Amino acid sequence: MGRIVSDTSRVTSPSAFREHFTTNGFSVVEQLFDEELFSAMRARLDDILARRTDFPEEAFNTERHLSSDSTEPVVRKLKDVAHNDALFAEAARHERILDLVQEITGPDIKLHASIGWMKPPHIGSPKSPHQDAAYWTHIEPPEFVVCWIAIDPATPDNGCLNFVPGSHQRGIFPHAMLEEWRVPEEEVPYDQAVTVPVPAGGASFHSGKTVHWSGPNHSPYPRRALSFAYMSAQCVLTEQWQGKMRFDLVRGRSYEGCV
Repeated sequence: MGRIVSDTSRVTSPSAFREHFTTNGFSVVEQLFDEELFSAMRARLDDILARRTDFPEEAFNTERHLSSDSTEPVVRKLKDVAHNDALFAEAARHERILDLVQEITGPDIKLHASIGWMKPPHIGSPKSPHQDAAYWTHIEPPEFVVCWIAIDPATPDNGCLNFVPGSHQRGIFPHAMLEEWRVPEEEVPYDQAVTVPVPAGGASFHSGKTVHWSGPNHSPYPRRALSFAYMSAQCVLTEQWQGKMRFDLVRGRSYEGCV
């Protein structure tokens, strides 16, 4: 674990957000939504995970844990949450998020991905060091802003995110298919990393080029989060993907020949 991030990353204005994000590749917002919307989001996630509301079965990504007494798989990830649920679609278009995102992308913004991340108590698995842009190679330029919203308090004990400040300015690191697609151990500058706790209802924002990871959940509490990844509407699909993918416009205008 790196040093716990200082309060200087926790910004209160768009200009301070832009300055910290541009320099470090991430920023933290302590309270993103009003309590009514956040409570509704948390309740909706509870209902989805308990199968009390409609949500496509193919959107559930599960895994088994040898350390668990249960033989049932646990949910690790929910795919396309903003596409599959109207409340999360509303959240992905929230003015507070987009006002910050446009400080980096400009005023014309498309939603690239929306994912729910789950770390169950005691057995939630780690996510290895990586850059999101190393997964999303179909977009040029590979410039993304990812808003990672803590549904539960994210702490060092339950698997909050760790970032390498400034790594977004160093291009795409080598990645290899080891336990997953990741930066190999010898390439990870662990000594430069910071650990970034986020309160429930708060969010961290990071560049798609920022090296980051999360540890396992050793705590008796869940660590659930939602992430919305954004890009400029002037990005383009690489040649082999042109005409095969579409992305929702969430602010501003679209451009012919672009995503």
